[in-house]
Amino acid sequence: DLSPMRSLFLLLVSCGLALSIPVSPHRDEFPSPPSPDVPGYKGCRVGTSKFPAGDRVKSPRPHELMDTTKLPKSFSWSDVNGTNYLTVLRNQHIPTYCGSCWAMATTSTLSDRIKIMRKAAHPEVLLAPQVLINCGGGGSCNGGDPAAAFHYMAKTGLPDETCQNYEAVNGMCEPYGVCETCTPGREPDPLLPGTCEPIKNYTRWYADEYGMVDGGKDHDRLGRSVRKADKMKAEIYARGPISCGVHVTDKFVAYKGGVFKQAFDPLVFLLDHELAVVGWGM
Repeated sequence: DLSPMRSLFLLLVSCGLALSIPVSPHRDEFPSPPSPDVPGYKGCRVGTSKFPAGDRVKSPRPHELMDTTKLPKSFSWSDVNGTNYLTVLRNQHIPTYCGSCWAMATTSTLSDRIKIMRKAAHPEVLLAPQVLINCGGGGSCNGGDPAAAFHYMAKTGLPDETCQNYEAVNGMCEPYGVCETCTPGREPDPLLPGTCEPIKNYTRWYADEYGMVDGGKDHDRLGRSVRKADKMKAEIYARGPISCGVHVTDKFVAYKGGVFKQAFDPLVFLLDHELAVVGWGM
């Protein structure tokens, strides 16, 4: 099951900074979703993810400000001195199949960073991936572009899930599809359908920066050469989880837990799934 969007990996490729999003790709750019049970299923992320207006980076990259050799061998935002800074795990295919990994992973990383910023204060703020789907903020349930999602969240902002629950369907970008409140049936017959109405005034969350992790200088504060893995670790350690594209092989589909390892094959390599990277090591 590829639905949990958060994983621990030693090295992934083509990762974008989960900092801070309208482009509205035509829905028909993404083919109808196949069943995830079909052998060779590939699916919920465009192969080449690009920010519509380029990187939006205002501050130095974390690896440029630190001695990367001092990074810990293992680290996870799920346990920092006994505190879990990660928001709740969600399944993109509940209540029904939806190729929304691009929306789930990006909103997950930003929600985690909000929790880090708020020092794990309750209640958690869960940004609404359903609004990205409804409003073409990068794609639909047929797949999408995580970079476009970050661009949308920086430009338009996004409400949290108290405004719009995740439905795993391609909805409409109308007031009801962005923020609504519903009242259940009342006496004398509480079984009657309730009513819903749009909310006009609600909180929008924006991201101020976004970009590719494999950017900036290729050395750290002390002039040491840094690899992409070092840049990933520095970004995660300093600012929080990142969104990352991966190639889902047949072996990855069968993954049940632990550390996943598979030799890189450039002939069949394709970024087709998006997840959140919250740490590294064991």
